[in-house]
Amino acid sequence: MKAAAALRRLSALGHDEVLEALSQRFGLPFIAEYELWLLGRLRHAELRALAEEAQGATGALGQAVRGRLRRLQGDAAGAALLLRAALDDAPRLALAHAWLAELDLRKPDALRGLDRAVELAPELACARLYRAAALLLADRPAEAEPDLKVLRRLRPASFLGRILSGLAAERQGLRGRAASFYRAASALDPVCAASCLLESRAERDPRRSDAACEEAMDADPTYALITLSWFKPGASWRAHLKRLRAFAFKEPERAGWYYRQDDIHYAPYQFEEYADSARLLEARPKAAWASALVGRGVLRCPPDKERAAVGLRAVQDSAAWAPRSGWIRAWKGLALIKDGRHAAALEHFDEALRRQPHYHRGYAWRGALLRKLGRLEDSLRDLDRAAAIDEQYPFVFHERSLTRRALGDFMGGAQDLDCAFRLDYRYRWLFTVGREPSLPEFDRALAELDQACAAHPSSPSLLAWRGQLRLQRGDAAAALRDLAEARHLDPHHVLAHAWGGRALLQAQDAPRAAALLERARQLEPKLMILHGWLAEAYFAGGRPKPAFALLDSVIASKRQVFWAHHLRARFLLESGRPKEALADILKAEASEGRHAEGYHLEAQARLALGQLALADAAVEKALVISPNLGRAYVLRAEIHRRRGRFADVLADYRTVYERFPYLFNTQERERVRVLLKA
Repeated sequence: MKAAAALRRLSALGHDEVLEALSQRFGLPFIAEYELWLLGRLRHAELRALAEEAQGATGALGQAVRGRLRRLQGDAAGAALLLRAALDDAPRLALAHAWLAELDLRKPDALRGLDRAVELAPELACARLYRAAALLLADRPAEAEPDLKVLRRLRPASFLGRILSGLAAERQGLRGRAASFYRAASALDPVCAASCLLESRAERDPRRSDAACEEAMDADPTYALITLSWFKPGASWRAHLKRLRAFAFKEPERAGWYYRQDDIHYAPYQFEEYADSARLLEARPKAAWASALVGRGVLRCPPDKERAAVGLRAVQDSAAWAPRSGWIRAWKGLALIKDGRHAAALEHFDEALRRQPHYHRGYAWRGALLRKLGRLEDSLRDLDRAAAIDEQYPFVFHERSLTRRALGDFMGGAQDLDCAFRLDYRYRWLFTVGREPSLPEFDRALAELDQACAAHPSSPSLLAWRGQLRLQRGDAAAALRDLAEARHLDPHHVLAHAWGGRALLQAQDAPRAAALLERARQLEPKLMILHGWLAEAYFAGGRPKPAFALLDSVIASKRQVFWAHHLRARFLLESGRPKEALADILKAEASEGRHAEGYHLEAQARLALGQLALADAAVEKALVISPNLGRAYVLRAEIHRRRGRFADVLADYRTVYERFPYLFNTQERERVRVLLKA
């Protein structure tokens, strides 16, 4: 009974491993790299539970089921042993023959085993599926046709059966027939881009091919994002579609890489993306995905009533034009949150995830919304699933830390923030990107961490986070105490070493700072920001040569280069080389969108070059993006002074004095107080 029950649940998991084998042979777009990865992440926990359940299964069928589970868990050698043992006990067990053959469909023995499985059980759908796939892999598409015909009869709703049928027809030069099979696959799974792209490749009619390509973009944002990155004013739309198809089929692994890179880099103020997507919408005014991307670009820009209205209208249009698309519904939900319509947003997230159940951002955003609505347990379930699907999305871990902290789980919250920080160093206990927090924000965060540290005095992560927050607050001495205690509790705690180095640097002890940061880098060499912080310690300690060498190596690696350009620009400014600094800043803007920190540095460089009007414009952009960037007010005051605007100088100093007093030391604060009083 256990074996039969496990078999029924196994059947529901599908045959993704066949897709994987075919994708490697035929370069199938999207399927191999991203969809399979998502499905694998999703079913990992289910497989583990099923394997535990099947442990007690007896007999040949029980052995075969355990073998199949081993294979799906990645243990091909263990699977082979169990499946051969099952066949020793029951030589006529067709399932065991089929599953053993599937371990390597390219081997000649595989076809012999599948012939035997079909002979023993002609109506066994998986044996027909595997034999058709094996024949396709052997470049014998005509011989696969009988199996595919039987498979379509046995499993008329099989997406994979239609894809294989299309491939068989396409390999025989029957492109029209192939296109019809791919259309049938799209009807069975409307949110899988692969079938649409395959149809685009197979179609002889350019108009129908282009339409299929656009349907793929409605189905999933991956290819739309790629196309957007290529779009330039005046470019031919047809040329873009041609490039897109070439990219999808010739470099399918890069499509998934691109998508995940988009997830990893948190760049919220993408004015350039908004502008490009708006131009794209002009070229394709009725394209659902283009309209959705306009809304997406708006949502990543700073709040603006007029722009927000445009963005909401764009995603509403796109949802109407592509009613089957899950990701577009999810983005509409995000737009509705921005509009303050939380109940409507929740409905859209629910519908998005019903239509596209592997869209991890949908779970992340719904989880974040549920937390704001006070539904903490529901929020945690969504965020757990988002993290299971994609462990490279820092927003998920930050949001889950907030949910766990709201539930009183400070330890879990700290661990999640450790993960978020490793993915993007801008994530903090007090979440700010490109700005100084206000004093009330600091006070609330420190009070929470005091409570957490009191409840868990032996937690190095909690002590490290409190030390980091105290460091942000300007209290280097208290930060050093917390971080030293964290290192005592856990000598391998990377962040305690890293932030300890930052605290020592703030205390003007560059040699000891460098020692701690060197140790942090040894502990976690792939955390690239540590290279930058070590470079800062070298530079502050009068060692510019190794500092520049470190940053040059980061930039050469082409990973997370925007901050490396920013840091090198800072060093160049301090070295009296503003022209070179400006070149680095502009490279950073080109590689990573628009950030307040980048505009702040640009203003500094242009001020040093005497370009006062351009410096003024750059610092204004910084403050549009981040009104709480206190250092920008100090800089703007200096620009105003140089331009003879003394009333504006006083206004900016007043803002800093009232909102960001910790940016001044005691002497500076007193001078500003006297100046404002006069």
